Amino acid sequence: MPFVVTGLATHVYTEIGLSHQCGVENVLYARAGNNGQEIHGLEAATDQVRSLISIGMDRVTGGLRNMLERPELVTEMRDLLVMGYVQGDQDAMNLARAKMYELYPDVADCLLTAREARWLPKLEAIVRSGRPTMVVVGALHFAGEDGILAALKQHDVVVDRLGE
Repeated sequence: MPFVVTGLATHVYTEIGLSHQCGVENVLYARAGNNGQEIHGLEAATDQVRSLISIGMDRVTGGLRNMLERPELVTEMRDLLVMGYVQGDQDAMNLARAKMYELYPDVADCLLTAREARWLPKLEAIVRSGRPTMVVVGALHFAGEDGILAALKQHDVVVDRLGE
């Protein structure tokens, strides 16, 4: 069931031309590999699966029902997030994250808050290594007062948005 929810969420992104095949991570991984740079993951695929499974069937079913009955809400979140990121509009991205917590609190806790807490020590270690570092995660993780970007800043990690 968690994969159905993920599949539906992915569908609204493919509507605007985003896909795994043309995702930014593939371009960045290829570029890093061609330059002989190391690539590190913040979590393994099994960690992502465990996160999805831990949500629980009743909560997943409720989220799925909500998505099916009101798909415009998922599209609205997507548009706020994608356009907010593209335009550098942190307020729009923060609103997308707030909507995620409002509509799908259990999913948001599991897929955002819990994962970000696990990532923080790894990210700090990578950044403190002294090597130039670029981190690629979903844009929703950079939004909000409790997102990974805010957490890194609280730990005195300097974060620059690519292209700024």
